Amino acid sequence: MAPRFAANLDWLYGEHAYLDRPAAARADGFTAVELQQPHLHDTAALTAALAGLRVVLINAPAGDWTAGERGFAALPGQEMRFREATLRGLDLATRLGAARVHLLSGLADDTPAHRDTWLANLRWAAEQSALPLVVEPINRRDMPGYFLHTQAQALALLAELGAPRVQLQLDLYHCRVTEGES
Repeated sequence: MAPRFAANLDWLYGEHAYLDRPAAARADGFTAVELQQPHLHDTAALTAALAGLRVVLINAPAGDWTAGERGFAALPGQEMRFREATLRGLDLATRLGAARVHLLSGLADDTPAHRDTWLANLRWAAEQSALPLVVEPINRRDMPGYFLHTQAQALALLAELGAPRVQLQLDLYHCRVTEGES
């Protein structure tokens, strides 16, 4: 089976306006895309721009990116914001025909309180969704302080969670930066 790739429209085609990026991806032969911040754009216009492309992944809202927020899953006291972001992400995924939703963990230390909050939030999210949900370890060089940052940590938490609907998104770039050749 040949590899299949999806263009990340938040990272690629920055020379184009956001709603013009799907056409640029199509012109380069992509048939699928992923969207990190689709909630920042008009849903009807985005849906029209995406016509003919599969949306393989969207991120749920992660807070005020410019203020440094990177999600809420592991943040005690932010459970309502996590739930609102999850429900908003699931609704938008349905509207865009997205295959899965990435739930961001947030900036937090790996402490029992943060782990317990992450587990409780992801359990709740799994109960709300018919779609697969994904979590992604992100290296701390590019995103200092991100809670979920190694494959081992993610796999241990997912095993403890025991919710098949919540899956690991393997990003080889982040894995390589964090774990190198070890």
